[in-house]
Amino acid sequence: IYGKEINQEEFYNDVNEELNFYEVSSMLTGQQMTEQQREEIRNSVWERYKYLGLIENELNAYGVKVSKEEIQKAMTNPQTQEVQLILSVANAFMGNPTLDGYKQFLANFDKQLAQVHQQNPGSEEILIKTKQACLYAEKRLAKSLLMTKYNALVSNGFTSNPVVVKMKFD
Repeated sequence: IYGKEINQEEFYNDVNEELNFYEVSSMLTGQQMTEQQREEIRNSVWERYKYLGLIENELNAYGVKVSKEEIQKAMTNPQTQEVQLILSVANAFMGNPTLDGYKQFLANFDKQLAQVHQQNPGSEEILIKTKQACLYAEKRLAKSLLMTKYNALVSNGFTSNPVVVKMKFD
């Protein structure tokens, strides 16, 4: 995509991260994932690769990026799947369904992992997968914001005059 080669290992790592994200989400809601859902996730990762490859090239030409402040602001919006997962984890592990609870979860992760290892050896994997899903959710949120910016620029380009588009872009 625009000269960038996507290797198989990178793709499968992203598929596994996405699958883990959905598995942890399902676990927190008490649901099971079907094989059809797993296949849909594989396809969605590939589609996102293609779409992001195209728009990142365009946005880089204009210097459009997603800042850490934008990600932090988006983390306060519980409407996205990513933030819903993060807040669910904060609630499940810290009893505090807020960003502060999530930060506590990350800060106390090593202590919790040691406790789980002592109390119930073998179940550390769930905690590790949960943390990985949360970190992936943050990364995924940044990509979602980038896609949203691109879509807004394109739609404003069709419905606005050049002066308004420039003002919105700035």
